[in-house]
Amino acid sequence: MSDNATYIAYAAAYDDPDMALADFATLKEAGLRHITAALVRKDENGRVHVHEKTYAGKAAGTAGIIGGAALGVIFPPAGAAIIADAVIGGAVLGSIGHFAGGLSRHNLKELGNLLDEGQAAVVAIAEDAVSTDINKALSHATKKANHALDKGDVDGAIEEIEKGLDKAIDVANKDLS
Repeated sequence: MSDNATYIAYAAAYDDPDMALADFATLKEAGLRHITAALVRKDENGRVHVHEKTYAGKAAGTAGIIGGAALGVIFPPAGAAIIADAVIGGAVLGSIGHFAGGLSRHNLKELGNLLDEGQAAVVAIAEDAVSTDINKALSHATKKANHALDKGDVDGAIEEIEKGLDKAIDVANKDLS
């Protein structure tokens, strides 16, 4: 992700999970750079599950971690699944707090409540430069919302991730000595 980018959190709700899957496929096929996205579904017990995810761009790993952290704020169980896939959970847990500060409670509630209104959702974190393409790709959504993430919160999250990874490497090196 570029250093001067503005990041946007997107959420799109769907009554029909097949339409969510179709829009998610369109989003992946669009070839957008600097985006992380997840298709989440609600099961019959009301639990949220991540069914598919995608990361694109030169910094795909960092984008995935950032997206996982933001998802962890919006949908805690779903975000944890993405974080676990991206890297050792302990190295990135501190980044979640940065996103909680970057979105108001109202915005978090709005993004999170979208899934309550539907059966599936597509959630994405991307650079603002691709926002028009994302809105086009999510054409079947019954409701959409997006909110800017504060650049300082993104930078802070990356810093927390780097500190955690450095600490994990130090521990691993001590274990090998």
